[in-house]
Amino acid sequence: MNEKKRGSFMLKDMNFEELLAAAVESNSDALLELSDRYHKGTGGVPQRDEVKAYTYAMQACTAGNIEAIARIADYYAKGRGGAPLDEEKAKALLLEGEKAGSIRCLQKIAHNYKNGECGFPKDETKAIEYCTKIIANPKDDANVKGYAYTCIGSIYEDGRIGAEKDIKKALTFYQKAAKTGYAFAYVLLANYKRKLYLPELEKTVSAGGEGTMTPEEKNAVKASCEKLKESINTASDLYAQARDIAEKDADTPVFECAKAYLEQTDDDYARLSVFEKKFALADAENYDADEKVNMGTFSITLDSGDDDETYTEEADTQYDINESYDGAEQERDFNAKIDELLDRLPFLKTKKSKFIFKVSVFSVVCVLVTLAVVLIIAGASKG
Repeated sequence: MNEKKRGSFMLKDMNFEELLAAAVESNSDALLELSDRYHKGTGGVPQRDEVKAYTYAMQACTAGNIEAIARIADYYAKGRGGAPLDEEKAKALLLEGEKAGSIRCLQKIAHNYKNGECGFPKDETKAIEYCTKIIANPKDDANVKGYAYTCIGSIYEDGRIGAEKDIKKALTFYQKAAKTGYAFAYVLLANYKRKLYLPELEKTVSAGGEGTMTPEEKNAVKASCEKLKESINTASDLYAQARDIAEKDADTPVFECAKAYLEQTDDDYARLSVFEKKFALADAENYDADEKVNMGTFSITLDSGDDDETYTEEADTQYDINESYDGAEQERDFNAKIDELLDRLPFLKTKKSKFIFKVSVFSVVCVLVTLAVVLIIAGASKG
């Protein structure tokens, strides 16, 4: 078993040319891997080719690989890949594969019972019975087992076919499926996460931020927003993982599904962001105009080469936020323009030189103003 597992992993890691070389030697696993790659159009094949997928599956089966039976049956069931449409033959092949011990045939039978296809009656109880067989099967086929875990999980989530609705059990099965790398399991986990946060999102964006709010109410809204962002991000990450896995496996239906849901979570986040901005504005409007805030400390760092000097001063003055905001903005704009002008002077390359230059100019201006005042006073005295 260990040797077989190791060989299987090696085959999946092989590039297309290496796989072809192995297939030439009638390696049944290599032939089936080629069939899988041509079926999906992945793994370095020139293009998706169902005829070649069917041909390699037939060769793999002839070489003794019972798992290839499921691929052959699938093409008979759909009349594709060069196989004639023959559901009865497809059903017979699957039952034959089941007897031979094919785990892929178990999956196809479970799928057909679940959907009532390929001559199998729709019977979810039988579908779950086969999924249970898949999970108990010692063969290690991640995609097949992921499918089985997902099927059983969906039964518990919806409470179908006599099973008691049990979300905890459903999530446990979805998580097991996700661990196998089964893309759709990530979609189901994300769907559940989104189902939980959507009501809270609607409640928050429709009710929060209206009218005067107490500090406790404001904090509650902010906390709710943070929690929602975390939930949205979690769902988004799960959808993204589903999309990436499905893209790699050329699973178009799951890829499109995950992509669409991912766009919805982006919309959810955008709605919350818009609300947060509105709430912040409402919060500012409700701010007590008489409320003051201590500006704490500020520091100026002078760039002096290797060693920077930092000066820290206490700002004892308390400012009214509403009154000082516009002035602060104007001051920042003015300082930015001054810095832009100073950047054009070639001899001012460091913060320290700019600071000294500003202080020097300010000192000169002060001296000139003082001198002008003295002259004016002297002139007035003479007069």
